[in-house]
This record gives sequence, C-alpha cells and structure tokens, in this order.
Amino acid sequence: MSEGIRHLPKLAFGDERGVLQQDLNAYRDRLADVITGLSELESTEAGAFQSKSCGVEINGLRLLANSRTALYARTSKPSELMATWVLSGRGHFVFEGRRFDFQPGSIVYLPPDLRKAWSGPCSMVNMALGQPRLLQAYQAIAGEPPHARLLARLSQLRSGPGPAGDRMMEHVCAISRAIDMSLDNTRALEVLGLDQVLYRLVAASVWPELLSDQPADRGPLDLRERATLSKLRDYIHANLDQPLQLTSLAILGGTSTRRVREMFLRAFGVAPADYIRDARLAKARHLLETAPEKRIRDITHELGFTRASSFAALYRERFGEPPLSTRSRAEGRRLG
Repeated sequence: MSEGIRHLPKLAFGDERGVLQQDLNAYRDRLADVITGLSELESTEAGAFQSKSCGVEINGLRLLANSRTALYARTSKPSELMATWVLSGRGHFVFEGRRFDFQPGSIVYLPPDLRKAWSGPCSMVNMALGQPRLLQAYQAIAGEPPHARLLARLSQLRSGPGPAGDRMMEHVCAISRAIDMSLDNTRALEVLGLDQVLYRLVAASVWPELLSDQPADRGPLDLRERATLSKLRDYIHANLDQPLQLTSLAILGGTSTRRVREMFLRAFGVAPADYIRDARLAKARHLLETAPEKRIRDITHELGFTRASSFAALYRERFGEPPLSTRSRAEGRRLG
C-alpha cells in the first residue's frame, strides 16, 4: 500500500489523513457527497484503482479534495451545480455533445445535466454549489443580480482559467492551505468565511467580466445612474486635495465599487482612479497658469502626488511638457 501512495498526486488538503483506497465503490460513495446522479465509474488505468480523499463542509458548502488514478465517470440524471479546481492532471468533460478539455490550473464550472467525464491521474477539489448562494456571490461583487442573459450562463459549462486565472488559482491554493491547517477546528473554518470566498471565485469563473475593467454591455446610463455619477463627479472635483478612495465613492453613491467603476468606464472610458488622476493634473495645470504665488512643489503636495518626479512624469505624459514650461509660459503672458 505505501508504495502506491507515493504515486498519487498530493491532496489539496488533508493529505496526511487521506487513506489510500483501492475500492472503486468506496470512492463512488465519497464522490456522491458532492456529485449527485453518478451511474457509472470505471477505472481506465492498468493495475488496481487507487484513490485518496478528504471531505469538509464549511457553512453548508461541501468540498472534496481527491487524488486518484485514471477514471471514467457518467451521470444518469441532473446533478447539482458543481465546480472543479484542477491542481494536477488532465482530462475532459463532455457536455451537450461537446468536449471540454482541462489541465492543471483549470477552474471548471459544471452545470446540471453533465453526462460524461474522464481524467488521468489527478488531484482536484470538487465543490457542490447552491444556485442561490452563487447568485448572491455575483450580487456581492456586481452590486446587483445578473440579468437574464447573464443568468443563462448557469446552464453552460465554463472551462478554463479565464481572466486573471493564475491569480484565482493562487487564492484557491491559499484557501486549501487554510483548510488543511483547520481540519480539526471546523469552527475556525466557519468563522473565516472561506465558503463565501470560494463562491465568489466560482462566480468570477462563470462571469469573468466581474474581473474585467471593461464596462458590461448595458447601454447608456439611465437617469438614476447619471444622477449618481453627477454627484460623484461634483464630490471628486471639490475634494481633489483629499484622499479619494473607490470604497468611499461607492458609499457616497449608495452603490457598489463595481458599479462605480462601471459607470465611469461607460461614461468617460476610464476607471475612477484614472479620472481622479486626470482631474488632479488638470487642476495642477490651472494652478500653474493662474497662481504664480504657489510653488510647483506646493501644488504637487496639495493635490496628493507624493513624489515630485512622479507628478512631473505624469504631467508631461498628459500635457506634452513639464510643469515648469507651463509656469514659464504663463509668466511670459503676464509680463508681455
């Protein structure tokens, strides 16, 4: 037995307590904790089937870290929503007649009605998802529930790392380590709220635009959005000498940070941070031209630029000349 253990990939969590098994039926029972409707499980590798697994539940979210030799699986009835985080190994899913390959680093969202899957030796984490909680995770990020077109994604398999996939997998690995250290303290797992983080990561794999700086395809701003944006613009221009954080703008606008970012992108084509930077540079140019008593260093500090060299570089990039040239030309106009 001990020889076989060394050939299996390491579990995402619980590897030290994972017991090597060669019973395919026992492994099916373990999978049934997160995958409903399993009708067929077949070892496709020469020699005895081998597996290790470790399951945990966090505030109702069921997770199964598993490591095994090659396997073919089939379901006979709709299963629950599920996500699979592939840490090692390759394989494919078959959904609606199409084949979807996966590899290490893949984050796969599996809708109901998945019928077939195969993989070689691998290490995965399977999650049994609740649709209401997945929708809540979307709303927590976006500030509103998904509309009908986005809601339709729940019936589509989504495979691949997607935008910022490497960063997402880093989060998954960090969460796996946290689970591994807290397996003997389920209360700690519940308090840490790792289930909420995992749901949000899955939401970002189903709706990758949640991680994008590009605005959603939602058309022009409506009246309420225009009013909110006008309020935020007035506040920004009245407080360019104060710290301006995206979170504070969201609170002021009574909305989410995601929605604030989206409104600025749709209205101005830039993110809020870029809009604020450009507004500060425009005010700096105005002061250089109209307030000769203010030193350039004072203007730099007043508008929140921590380094004069950074301010000068940004100013030159924005206006095509250094701040001193703007000041000199303004003085020349006054003297002339």
